[in-house]
Amino acid sequence: MILNSNTFCHQMIEDQVQVGDLVIDATTGNGNNTRFLASRVGSEGIVFSYHQSQQAANDTAASLLLTGLNERVIVYNSSFASQAQVPEHFKKQRASLAIFDYSSDADNQNQLEINYLNGIQRALNLLKHQGLLLVKFNTVPNDWEAFIDSLFAEDYQQARYQTNEITTFLIERI
Repeated sequence: MILNSNTFCHQMIEDQVQVGDLVIDATTGNGNNTRFLASRVGSEGIVFSYHQSQQAANDTAASLLLTGLNERVIVYNSSFASQAQVPEHFKKQRASLAIFDYSSDADNQNQLEINYLNGIQRALNLLKHQGLLLVKFNTVPNDWEAFIDSLFAEDYQQARYQTNEITTFLIERI
């Protein structure tokens, strides 16, 4: 059975994220990834959830409250790519996982920022060794392939998973 992209990513998250981890949902969208990540990090972990609109941040915060996961998530009403400061938590602990979901799974297929590669590079720098970056696109941007080709093979392993509609890129910091 071929998995859809959302199920595939959630299986990767289940394998990667442990109780107490720090994780980043850099493009929260509809909040599904944030809620799933919050269920994986346990009460000792933290999900950093970034939104491009106040309404999306409010919707995610409300759904987290209803599911009892709100204490595990820090909700930002700003994009990760344009965030000026790195949260203090990352000075003590690195992230085990970051996800940038520019796909219809997160209702973000039309939300690609001009500076999205800056955010992705920043997230790669915040990952711990063996940390995983997931990036999902309905339409892969023209500059993406050049970016992933520029990553040193000594520092990162890469793979991709493609369904009919969505391409998921996995980058592991080694």
